[in-house]
Amino acid sequence: MPPLIPQAQRQVASTALPSPRLSTASAPEHADLGNVTEVLGQVLEKRRAKANQIATLDADAELAALETDLLYNPQTGALTRKGKESFDQPEKVREAWTKSVSEIEGRLVNEDQRLAFHERVVAREADLDRAVQRHVAGEIESYEKDTVNGYLTKERNAALANYQDADRVEKSVQRQIAAFRDFATGQLPPEQIAAMVDEITSKTYSGVIEVMLANEQDQRAAEYFADVKEFIHGADSISVQNALKEGTLRGESQRMADELVAKYPDRATAMEQIPEIQDPKLRDAVEDRIRRHFDQQKEIEQEMRNDLYMQATNLIDQFPGRPARDVIPPGDWSKLSLDMRRALEDRSTDVTNDDKAWLDLLQQSPEKIGRLTRAEFEVTFWSKFDRSHRVRAEELWLQTRSLEARDPKLSNTLTFKDRVDNTIRLGKFEGITADKPFADFNKDERAFYAWFEGEAAKRVEQYELTQLGGKRYATADEMQKIIDQLAYSRVFIDKTWGDKKKLTALVRPDEIGKAYFKPDQIPVATYNSFANLIKGKGKRVSEMKIGRLYAAQMFDGRPWQEQLDDPSSAVNAILNER
Repeated sequence: MPPLIPQAQRQVASTALPSPRLSTASAPEHADLGNVTEVLGQVLEKRRAKANQIATLDADAELAALETDLLYNPQTGALTRKGKESFDQPEKVREAWTKSVSEIEGRLVNEDQRLAFHERVVAREADLDRAVQRHVAGEIESYEKDTVNGYLTKERNAALANYQDADRVEKSVQRQIAAFRDFATGQLPPEQIAAMVDEITSKTYSGVIEVMLANEQDQRAAEYFADVKEFIHGADSISVQNALKEGTLRGESQRMADELVAKYPDRATAMEQIPEIQDPKLRDAVEDRIRRHFDQQKEIEQEMRNDLYMQATNLIDQFPGRPARDVIPPGDWSKLSLDMRRALEDRSTDVTNDDKAWLDLLQQSPEKIGRLTRAEFEVTFWSKFDRSHRVRAEELWLQTRSLEARDPKLSNTLTFKDRVDNTIRLGKFEGITADKPFADFNKDERAFYAWFEGEAAKRVEQYELTQLGGKRYATADEMQKIIDQLAYSRVFIDKTWGDKKKLTALVRPDEIGKAYFKPDQIPVATYNSFANLIKGKGKRVSEMKIGRLYAAQMFDGRPWQEQLDDPSSAVNAILNER
């Protein structure tokens, strides 16, 4: 390998004698001084060249740092700018580059340094400009694509929102096609543009049909599909046709079922008409809808009567000695079954024990007794017994509602805490595991227990202050009734997709503002008072607002009259809504 730095070669050669010269002994002194000056000049030149080289290298290092900062600085770098923010980067980078280059050049001390520096500037400036231009070109292309895609999406959504206006849908399709052609012409081959136009049309039309079906307009969807099916292709066509089959089946079965239950209000007569339907799938769907209709109707009616019954028991207990028919509002009384009315009339009296009913209760399986609601238990059994048998029946009902028999047996002398514990244990609340000790409850279960116990205590105290006038404590029966009402009363929660009915005890704090009772769950006097309050505020009266006011005052625990004096109360918040 040859040496990196060339070395001088020693050579011996024959040369002619020089002209006569002076001997060294007789040479003048200034000859030696000239040689020294020449050597010193060479040394100085080399040092000057080296200094220029170092200065140029240092200046180039500054250029390298400047180039990196202009491209990659997290806050100001050109390559970190996206979308529209990148469009002005070539000018900004060029301006910053020129300014900084001038400052660096100003620190150079001679022309040689500046000439060498200019060569470095030209090379780096070309690289810098190329990197910025390439980045901006890519961002412009991405921005154009995103802008066009965003426009297509928004215009398609506009078509879906106006699905009932065929002219508006058609305008949306044409606008999408025009926007895409403007973008793609010259960038994509004609066949690819044509394929994308077909996709735009297909997606828009199929989306409109799906929205119609989602809004239960199956007949309109079928008619629209017949008009545009030639423009719907591939997977979109298969998907739409399958959706139409299902939507048509649902729509037709719903219409036929509605017609039958409207014409034949009893289940048996309505079901007799089903065999006349020829299509097997349609026949099965109609039969299922009719069956579910009457099952739901029966369940709703029973729940409504049970709720009315429990409200009626509270009214009767507030006015002991008065006949049930005189205490309960006529509208509520008319909705109660004959057995419920009889049970309410016998509630405050010590009736003669019905031995047949007592034997019937003892012969029931524990599972069957445990499935009875409080209202069903009182109407079917409890109200037919004398006082001593009522206590024993109560114990039996509570025991059978637990997962295992309790020992020692329950009694009406249980403390408030025991009653709360037993109610939570026997209530079969969602999220509460009844077959494990309270000490093993998880965080959510402990939180629920704390809320329930506190709410029950507040209601008992409120009852003693308002209903009993603070003259005595609530009796065991009164206390248990208050706890049971908290555990088993139900309230509706306003939801986006259908209202939900849930136990009052399970209403979360964030649901309280959306909770409401239906008119038939609200005492007539209270309903009228809330209606007058709303009118007094100059607001529109609605059943929903009255139902929310009734729920708000219940969850607050204070009478609504007291809440009116509290500007931050839920009652005032609802009354002041627009």
